[in-house]
Amino acid sequence: MIRFLVLLLLIALIVAGAFFWENENFVAAGPSAIKGATETDVLIKPGIGLRGIAQELSDARVVDRPALFILGVRLRRTAGGLKAGEYAIPSRASMLDIMDILISGKTIQHKITAAEGLTSDMIAKLVAADAVLTGKMVATPREGTLLPQTYLFTRGTTRGEIVARMQKAQADLIAKLWPAREQGLPYTTPEQALILASIVAVVLLALGP
Repeated sequence: MIRFLVLLLLIALIVAGAFFWENENFVAAGPSAIKGATETDVLIKPGIGLRGIAQELSDARVVDRPALFILGVRLRRTAGGLKAGEYAIPSRASMLDIMDILISGKTIQHKITAAEGLTSDMIAKLVAADAVLTGKMVATPREGTLLPQTYLFTRGTTRGEIVARMQKAQADLIAKLWPAREQGLPYTTPEQALILASIVAVVLLALGP
């Protein structure tokens, strides 16, 4: 009986020690960023699973023991909460920090700016030339249907999606402003207003600063 109790005690101590070791390593500072950078960009693709995520983190050198990362995530039952996306992992981030970052879903935000005065063709060319956007460029939208402003997007966003957002933003703005327009203006429909605004923008662009 005493031997059995001693054995149970030893097992308990081993298990407790293992949990302590795992936690100490899971929360310990991770590797430094490559080439002295303050952070490392890591792209987690959709559907790759926990092992795939751990491998991506290891390949990016932000995790030096992917098996321990897998174990830590499973012990904390958070595997289902890890989200795909492009993340900026700070230098020396612990595996716990990285796990929390992937759960938060706070991915890197890219941006594209359609400046005031640009024609639809000019904006379309900006979208087509963006190195982060994916997919083929759709046909150039009608003049005046794209709202000039800065748009934030995540890696994986398509050119068609950005153009659709620009069109919706313009349509929403027109729907908001049209009812409050002054009376007696030289147009009677939103489409006519867009055409006139586009003509003015093109003329101002041609005249220069």
